[in-house]
Amino acid sequence: MKKIASIGNTEIYSVGNDKFKTNAIEVDFFDELSRERVYKNSLVLKVLSSGTENYPDQRALERRYMELYGTNIQTDRAIVGDIQIMKFILLYPEEKYIGTNDGLFEKGLDLLFEVIRKPRLENGAFVKSIFENEKNDHDDAIRASLNDKLDYALERLTEISFEGEPYAVPQKGKVEDGIGLDEKILYDYYVNYFLKKMKVRIFCSCAGDVSMIEKIIREKGYYSTDECVKTDIGWHTYPKREPVIDVERFESSQAKLVMSFKVDIEPESQDSFAFDLGSDILGGGFDSMLNQTVREKSSLAYFIYSFYRQTKGYMVIYCGIDEKSREKAEKLIFEQIERLKKGDFTNAQIESAKNKKINRLISISDGQASLVNYNSVNLIMGSHDTIDERIEKVKKITKKMIVSAATSVKHDATVFICGLEKKGDEAK
Repeated sequence: MKKIASIGNTEIYSVGNDKFKTNAIEVDFFDELSRERVYKNSLVLKVLSSGTENYPDQRALERRYMELYGTNIQTDRAIVGDIQIMKFILLYPEEKYIGTNDGLFEKGLDLLFEVIRKPRLENGAFVKSIFENEKNDHDDAIRASLNDKLDYALERLTEISFEGEPYAVPQKGKVEDGIGLDEKILYDYYVNYFLKKMKVRIFCSCAGDVSMIEKIIREKGYYSTDECVKTDIGWHTYPKREPVIDVERFESSQAKLVMSFKVDIEPESQDSFAFDLGSDILGGGFDSMLNQTVREKSSLAYFIYSFYRQTKGYMVIYCGIDEKSREKAEKLIFEQIERLKKGDFTNAQIESAKNKKINRLISISDGQASLVNYNSVNLIMGSHDTIDERIEKVKKITKKMIVSAATSVKHDATVFICGLEKKGDEAK
């Protein structure tokens, strides 16, 4: 990846593209995770992708996409530590593969910046009907996440584990965050904060002249010279505390047990890579320690997995169980963590976890979205590792390194979601 230019709040990068038949240009807006803004940011993405000044609705946009040989513009959100990222992604075919010379690069760029910069307006604000439709859809998506008890349990666990920190903010916001918000307030926020205060990074994985992007941005003023909001992943160490236990009851046929563990490991360190591998050995698949003991051998879980977020020094174990199995399942989970700390796992398990990790890294190069995301996260983390360099770091991880990294694991919180209480029952 190569940095092409820096213009006001906007940076432009070129990501190599010598094997794809589709070109990609991604424009990312960066904000600090904030309860005040996370709902608005999500809603801005939805409204902007619903219509523009020249293509006033989804049908008109779709027609334009077809005129440009199946070009498409997608929006997405991502969270990296305490940073929220709003993404606009242009995908269009490489012309040499479709036998045209129709200027798709320039036309696609024009359409991308129109979606971002020239929304359809009504009375000096977003169109009321579009705003209301997208707001209702967003509220429905939030409610749907709450109705999925595993999603709810994981969100609740994050709130408890990072109480008082930006990372505790729900990624879509909450329905009540939209109370009092209208098309005028959101448009004012979009003009005066979204476009002016956020850092912007543009990633070009395309065969066109990338300098054209710099030219368009400069000539049309598609940048801001205002001071950008400061963003940081928010990593720090955590003192050991008495684990917080939260039991909640709903109408549910299957209980969900989710547990968080903090580790005092700096992101992008060799210890972090080692612990990431250790988390895979612990609960990364069907051959993991947790799956083999809690699910296969003891039949206490319908599923059980673990994952690690290096940006926050945070491991999560989650499983679906019968309510009455909670105590036994927790006991076995803690036993497997102690086994990990003591190195009670085989070289075959290490090699299996390494192979899965390496295959995932190799697969990043097979897709433009994953390749751009890898480079974007690397910039945030201050890493310069190529995929091959990261693979070499994985290969060098030893059992001793995994055990050393696991020594700081400490239980932080548990959320247990179970069925409605029957007379005489209580969650153990």
